[in-house]
Amino acid sequence: ECPAVLRTRAGRHIPAGQSLKPGMTDSRVVLVRKRLAVTGELAGRSLDSSYYDRQLETAVKTFQTRHHLEPDGVIGKATLRAMNITAEERIDQIRVNLERTRWVVNDLPHSNLIVDIAGFMLQYYHNNELVWKSKVMVGKPYHQTPVFRSAITYLVLNPTWTPTPDIVKNETVPSIINDPDYLAKQRMRVLDSSGNEIDPVTIPWRQYYGKVLPYTLRQDPGRDNSLGLIKFLFPNPYHVYLHDTPTKFLFGRTQRAFSHGCIRVQNPLELARLMLANDPGNPTTVRKIDQILASGKTTTVILKQPLPVYLMYLTTNVQDGQVMFKPDLYNRDEGVVAALNAPPSP
Repeated sequence: ECPAVLRTRAGRHIPAGQSLKPGMTDSRVVLVRKRLAVTGELAGRSLDSSYYDRQLETAVKTFQTRHHLEPDGVIGKATLRAMNITAEERIDQIRVNLERTRWVVNDLPHSNLIVDIAGFMLQYYHNNELVWKSKVMVGKPYHQTPVFRSAITYLVLNPTWTPTPDIVKNETVPSIINDPDYLAKQRMRVLDSSGNEIDPVTIPWRQYYGKVLPYTLRQDPGRDNSLGLIKFLFPNPYHVYLHDTPTKFLFGRTQRAFSHGCIRVQNPLELARLMLANDPGNPTTVRKIDQILASGKTTTVILKQPLPVYLMYLTTNVQDGQVMFKPDLYNRDEGVVAALNAPPSP
């Protein structure tokens, strides 16, 4: 249907106000019913009731799931914002993502990893078949995960973690000043430029508040390491990679932008075992992986055949035959729309 017809059938803009919850009566509920009837989440009942009943709650949860929102049945600011997006804006969103897909679709190898940044998902394709997928966490809006393509060349089991100078300056040093036992609790060592370990008690930490620390901090391997038990490395200028995480509970969230830019994978050891099983001639078997992990020793595993990886930003895609919409986490759609609408260059 054309946008004008959809807009007419959807009714008026739904005004802001207190969050709408099941059991409430509110005049805006009538507008919500009419809005959901247009896109098929609600059907079979009068659309003129202002009471938020159980059937409407189910319809709202379906809408929230389709729009990558927390499916709690509460019509708060985010859900209301999604309901008020016009058909024209949704069409532009589809155009943007068709364009993003066009950039890579004709160049995809038979086996690859695709990280959907806006959808917080990772998909592993082997011989053109989807063989595995997982939830991921990506960068916060002020630590955005970049878009690029590369290839995973090696894995590190039981990795150490070396926080970047920015993390050390803005987060670690303030934590040490507030808690003298912070380094011990985090199992972090302090190293000088030659790699020699320094006693942290001898360092005047307050002197380095807000400044670049002239030492390297390194966290020992282990399950509580910030990188978990494994990381996947691929060449790129952004220092971005895939890795495990000890904060597994955050995978229960729908919106998963929690990192400093790297991609945290929910079940990374499953991915490693699959990758190595599909890497012809690799001597590192599944059994050997388990032995290395049990040893606690930091070990690098080189892939015989690098696995292409694509970090993509897709704010809409098709799932089970239905178009799914996602929040524009990093506000990147607008620039692509402007480029698509611009007159062609000579």
